[in-house]
Amino acid sequence: MRALFLSLVAELSGLSSSTAMEGKTMILKTWDKQEFEVDESVIMQSGYLKDFIQNYENDNRFWETTSIVSVPMYGISARLLEKLLSFCNYHATTKSNNTTQEAVNDWEKSFIDELKGDMPTLFCLLKVSHYLEVNHLYCLLCQTVADLLAECESTNDVKRITTIPNVTEEIGQLFPVVIAPMEILL
Repeated sequence: MRALFLSLVAELSGLSSSTAMEGKTMILKTWDKQEFEVDESVIMQSGYLKDFIQNYENDNRFWETTSIVSVPMYGISARLLEKLLSFCNYHATTKSNNTTQEAVNDWEKSFIDELKGDMPTLFCLLKVSHYLEVNHLYCLLCQTVADLLAECESTNDVKRITTIPNVTEEIGQLFPVVIAPMEILL
């Protein structure tokens, strides 16, 4: 079932190999001032970056002045962008190498298993993949979170997975009347 879901996501993500950006590269600058040079095959996996390129592809003056485009990635750390780019790089190379779907699924499983040990990174990467429109990664991470939540047996398990603090204790200290037992309020 999961393999069917992932193959459907890959088909629906609309990753096209045709581009007007042949021979061009892009430099992504993170908020912590790290720079990543990215090839076109990786750029085209992001709907956001693909649209960025398409918006400027008709402006000949823009492309005549440079073959490298620099794009600031506001709010994205180098660590998160590196994770996202490793995912995109792997998928770009597997397309050109005709890697089997089983090998791709194994790699994705190990990628996700590594993230499961660091839930804040998993959720931040989920946001980044949504922001940059890397649909395959976004759907894969959503499915992972859904699977983790389905395995939860109590609200404490959900809080642990989603890294939600114990809100009732904090609210109780700030507003004791809000969570007071009913007999006290009567």
